Amino acid sequence: MGGDGPRDVMVREAVKGLAENPALPPDMVFRLLAWPGELRGVAERPDLTDAMVAEVIARDDRWQVHALALNPWLCHRFRMLLARHGDPGIRAAVVVGGEVGAACPDQRPDQWPDQRPDQQRDQRRELFEALIDDDSREVRETLARTEGVPADLRARLAADPDPQIRVMLAQWWPGAPENVRDALLGDPDEKVRSAAFSAYFRHLDLDDALIDLLARDPESTVRAQLAARPDLPKEMLCVLTRDPSPVVRLAVFARPDTPEAVRAAVHADITDNAPTLDDLIAADDEYGLVFEYLQADSALGMLRPAWVTAEAERHVDSPYPCFRAAAALSTKLPIEAVRRLLDDEDEQVRMTMVRTAPHLVDPARAERIERLHRWDDLTMWWEYEPVLTHSAQTLQRFAVDPEPRLRALASGDPDLPAELAVRLAADPEASVRAAVAGHRNLPTANLVALFADTSERVVHAAAASPYLPLEEMDRLLVRAGL
Repeated sequence: MGGDGPRDVMVREAVKGLAENPALPPDMVFRLLAWPGELRGVAERPDLTDAMVAEVIARDDRWQVHALALNPWLCHRFRMLLARHGDPGIRAAVVVGGEVGAACPDQRPDQWPDQRPDQQRDQRRELFEALIDDDSREVRETLARTEGVPADLRARLAADPDPQIRVMLAQWWPGAPENVRDALLGDPDEKVRSAAFSAYFRHLDLDDALIDLLARDPESTVRAQLAARPDLPKEMLCVLTRDPSPVVRLAVFARPDTPEAVRAAVHADITDNAPTLDDLIAADDEYGLVFEYLQADSALGMLRPAWVTAEAERHVDSPYPCFRAAAALSTKLPIEAVRRLLDDEDEQVRMTMVRTAPHLVDPARAERIERLHRWDDLTMWWEYEPVLTHSAQTLQRFAVDPEPRLRALASGDPDLPAELAVRLAADPEASVRAAVAGHRNLPTANLVALFADTSERVVHAAAASPYLPLEEMDRLLVRAGL
């Protein structure tokens, strides 16, 4: 390693990076298994052999075995073994991993899960059947909310002795078959009936008694579902338009038959009263009106009514960004409308149109959209990805851009010249140095020098580089006592 090598904390980051390195040879993977600290990355690898998996299970490090249970490439027989593990959290993780399926050890990840679908379906069923009556609530709750559980097995949870499982089943299975809906709607437990009623009343015919009952329901989500019913009488729709909950009024906003003045007033109320972080902190009741305004504002941003998309051209210039974004989902817009939406002032509108018609984005617009894109403060460096595909010339121009995010994206050019890769590896921003650490054109000396970096993320990224020479991998392992 260059210099004195990383400090102890950097050794840990280097080991974590090596655990993710796709070029790490099998003998070094085995050496990583002896790491005394938490190391989930090695259990998440797609290339684990039977011997490696057996070693992870034998060591019985809780978090490493938990990561193994979630590994989508885990062989079915080992998944069944973990289904009998004494830790219910690991058995629940097996359910999540089993949702993806069970891979055979001789299959490459890029070949699976397209191969042998019948066998994979049978294996998933065997796994879920082994756990459907598990003693742990955590395991059965996970099964209740797992879409891939075969319907006949999942239906057994409608008779689970724990009412909380039955509540969760109703909440997470909106498409449950009629026999399950009937069982939950007639459940002896009031909370289960309430959850089922909220989830399934859309399947029921509305009559005056049911409408009155739903309109007085204390849960705003129930009243919102009522407000969304196309067969709701106009008189009741007028009542719900004045509902104190913004969640209910948002459902009115989204209807195609809502008067424009009402729609505008609801939109203004929700956007004007969207709470700040200080508002949430100051709120006495996290489930009160402030929280409902937060829910409504968040849902408004994601709202994409199908009826708007069906009439997309009419809504390209809508005053509501969510309607313009819904219009941008259409593949039938004329080119001028597409260009207007690609140039929209709202980020979500632009990005929706980009995803719908990336082939219609010219290079100049692509670069402008990329420059306008802003990641929120919670975005991590490894999540930086280009919004669009850019030419090598554009990416090389990004390499010397004042904006650090764009300089990091320059590493996406597989043919980035070595001199630019070297420049990025010495960038003042750690996110840029980390992004270029795994580039194939970064000279070995500059890659190795990154192990003396002051940033944990850079050391991690350097160790994860598939272009790291084997002798350097070995030196890292020796430094870590492996």
